[in-house]
Amino acid sequence: MEKEKLSLLNDEFDLSLALLIIRKNLLLIFLFLVLGFTAAFFINRYSTPKYTSNSIVKIGDKNEVNRVMNFQNIYETNLNGELSRLNSKKMLSDALTPLELKINYYSKGQFLNSENYSSSPFKIKFQLKDKSILNNAFSLRFTNGLVSIKRTALDSVVNVACPINKWVSLNGLELKVVISNQIFNELNGEEKSYLFTLTDEANIVNAYSDGLNIKIHNSAAKTINISFTGNHPKKCADIVNSLASEFLKSNMTKKKESANKMIEFTDDQILKINKKLDYYQRLITPYKELEEGPNSLDLDFGKLTNELKKSDKLEEFELEKSLADFNKFQNALQNEIDNENLYSMLLLYSQNKYISSVGNKLKSLLSERRSLIFRLTEEAYQVKEIDFQIKLEKDDLKEIISNLVGELERNVITVKERLKSYKISQKKAGANFDHNTDYLHLQRMYDINSEYYSKLLTKKAEYEMVRAGFVSDNEIIEPAKANFTPISPQKKYNYMLFLGIGMAIGLSIVVIKYLLHNTVSGTQDVAKHTDNIPILGMVPSYKDAIPVSQLIVDKNPKSLMSEAFRSIRSNLQFIDNDEGAKVLTVTSTISGEGKTFVAINLGGIIAFSEKKVIILDLDMRKPKTHIGFNVQNTIGMSTLLIGKTTLEESIQKSNLENLHFITAGPIPPNPSELIISKKMTDVIEDLKKSYDVIVIDTPPVGIVTDALPIISKVDYPIYIVRAHFSKKIFLKNIQMLRDKKGVKKLSIILNSAGSGKKYGGYGYGYGYGYGYGGSHGYYEESPQKRKKLVNLFSKG
Repeated sequence: MEKEKLSLLNDEFDLSLALLIIRKNLLLIFLFLVLGFTAAFFINRYSTPKYTSNSIVKIGDKNEVNRVMNFQNIYETNLNGELSRLNSKKMLSDALTPLELKINYYSKGQFLNSENYSSSPFKIKFQLKDKSILNNAFSLRFTNGLVSIKRTALDSVVNVACPINKWVSLNGLELKVVISNQIFNELNGEEKSYLFTLTDEANIVNAYSDGLNIKIHNSAAKTINISFTGNHPKKCADIVNSLASEFLKSNMTKKKESANKMIEFTDDQILKINKKLDYYQRLITPYKELEEGPNSLDLDFGKLTNELKKSDKLEEFELEKSLADFNKFQNALQNEIDNENLYSMLLLYSQNKYISSVGNKLKSLLSERRSLIFRLTEEAYQVKEIDFQIKLEKDDLKEIISNLVGELERNVITVKERLKSYKISQKKAGANFDHNTDYLHLQRMYDINSEYYSKLLTKKAEYEMVRAGFVSDNEIIEPAKANFTPISPQKKYNYMLFLGIGMAIGLSIVVIKYLLHNTVSGTQDVAKHTDNIPILGMVPSYKDAIPVSQLIVDKNPKSLMSEAFRSIRSNLQFIDNDEGAKVLTVTSTISGEGKTFVAINLGGIIAFSEKKVIILDLDMRKPKTHIGFNVQNTIGMSTLLIGKTTLEESIQKSNLENLHFITAGPIPPNPSELIISKKMTDVIEDLKKSYDVIVIDTPPVGIVTDALPIISKVDYPIYIVRAHFSKKIFLKNIQMLRDKKGVKKLSIILNSAGSGKKYGGYGYGYGYGYGYGGSHGYYEESPQKRKKLVNLFSKG
């Protein structure tokens, strides 16, 4: 039968193996848990706490006039537009101004500084002489009746001791520490240090805008949620409340300003239309007079045409002058004239009623920008914001002026055509002049403007009524409160997270070790990777340390360890039950798998059955039998095979009556030649005459092949596999010995089998066993300890 190929990974689940690996790595898992707990502790302890506070604001308006009269709503609220205004830095700057955040106070700690917002025991007043002093930290201590102020900037340290409540100079800064005498006496001489920072306005807005979060809370109810995250709970609440109040005040002002501008615009239009009505009334009057006296046409016609020509000439001059001014202004805007020249041009054309009316707002913005530049740099956000407004105003002006230029050009053409039609004629009054057509045109313009004038008067009255009926519905539904529970670090979450990470890393290592586990775990691995090679039995394991390869079956013949070897002795009968002396070899793949221990104790247990047994140590490169029997290794198989000693001289007796042994003797230079020599065959034949069983401890066949000729000819070739030590690949070597080397009667003993588990029908796993080296041994454990181990693994 073809056996499964050995995989590099352990691809089958074995609960007992998993529990064993977990048990062996409990310390490592515990270490990662401790590391995770430590990481969470330091993060929780030394991270700056973050607090948050939020407020809900409702915006809207109520107007009973709109509802009753069904007038146009000039106060309509755009929620997204209001959200954009709330998010603007200008709004935040206006809200932060009354909070006086240019100076921040802190108590100095060993690792973290705690902010003393609104609770500082002292106040700082200052006058700035050098802007470079801003955005720096100053340390402050009260000692010896003075206050010591130190500033660290770049590589220089400035330290000044000054009296309280008096102005002092500190490298470009005049400041005064304001503190009451009572508090000063309390702080004087204390080791406690304080800090304060001076921040410029632009940095204040930029710093606090990062913690601001504004979003629509309920679009149907027109509510907005304003929240702020910072390092001090009361400061967070004050910033949110100040921003909400500033926004509502600004919103109210903006709506009133909008309504006032609409009424102002209506008044301006009424004034302009009224002037047009007067103008057209003046032009129509001569026609009416002409109609009233038709018989005086010859007398009145010359006068009429002269008056019309004079009026149209004046209108043409004014139109062309305005058109020229507008063309220059339009060219300047299109050529992206700089702000200073544009401001000068607006002043130059301030007498032009058209340019003056459309450019007033732009001139106001340019004037405001000029005043800002004296205080701020070009990169300041206030300057950039007003530049954006100037750009929008320029774009609007370009479109308005383009329309005005087109209208002026059309008016100029109309006037010119009308002037061409005037012909002064004394004889033929109507030859080249149709006064009826011109009269109808003037009358139509008069009627249009008159109708527009009436509509403007109606709208003005409507706007004034709406303004009078307007009531603001803005409201802070939920004011911000100081929340003293930090949102970060989240201590419980961090502990759970890092303990989980530590556990995950520890278990990952266990899983990796399990997957990479390539040693034999039990008889199921042996059966799986070998083909019809019998398993004689198992020798259980034990974890306490004892000397190597001792004879222990004689110490407690009724122990389960002894029972394990008796079971193996009984199973040998199934391998070969013929009469006569038997030869038994014990080998393994490498050293350390327990072949010497098995050979000694198997020989001892056979000797208990009143059979004469002799053990031969043929592992001449690394002999151990003499250690197990606690004798010298001066003579043995090496001296016997070279004829230096006789067989009788080489045989030594053990404490058991029927158990004799021959040690390996001094290590020879050619052990292979000695083992395969004819002398070795003669020694075995001679021993068969005196002993019932000959047990041969051979060299490991995975390292050297010295013993292969002997193993292939003996009655009981036994191969030792040590659980959790021998590699699974070693099982291929066992199969090869039987299939290719001709070792037909080969059988296997599983050594150091795990406790608490039965293998192949053998139940010797109750805590008795042995091992090699400093961490394994042969001693029996106490019944109480054995019971604890059984209970431990029975739960798994």
